[in-house]
Amino acid sequence: MKDASVLIVEDAPEVRMVLTEFLKIIGVRETYECKDGLEALAILNRQLEGDSIIPDIHIMLCDIHMPRMDGISLLREIKKNERLRNLGVIMLSGDGTEEMILDSIQSGADAFIVKPCSLNTIEEKIITFLKKRRIQ
Repeated sequence: MKDASVLIVEDAPEVRMVLTEFLKIIGVRETYECKDGLEALAILNRQLEGDSIIPDIHIMLCDIHMPRMDGISLLREIKKNERLRNLGVIMLSGDGTEEMILDSIQSGADAFIVKPCSLNTIEEKIITFLKKRRIQ
């Protein structure tokens, strides 16, 4: 995981902090934090424009219910963009209804995790995605 970069999109600052610290502990190279989908799109666009401060982001951990732009809308925008569609997306939500899970997967999410969850569950999903893409 030492080569991986993760974008955390979560409106709750305490959840962002826990995720960021956990990702550092498990060896993720870089983490970036956003509080909603609009901030995330801005960071991803900076990456596409060649901003040297933002290296390639491999995975996005994304909440669903956020102000300004929710996670499903962000996911759909990412998957419409040919240059972003290979970004790994793991959706995180306290809304674990079948409808929400299906909507996320049908919109292009690589995984869905119902909150609250263990940090080990997040680690397993990240490792699975990175192995598929051969990013270590």
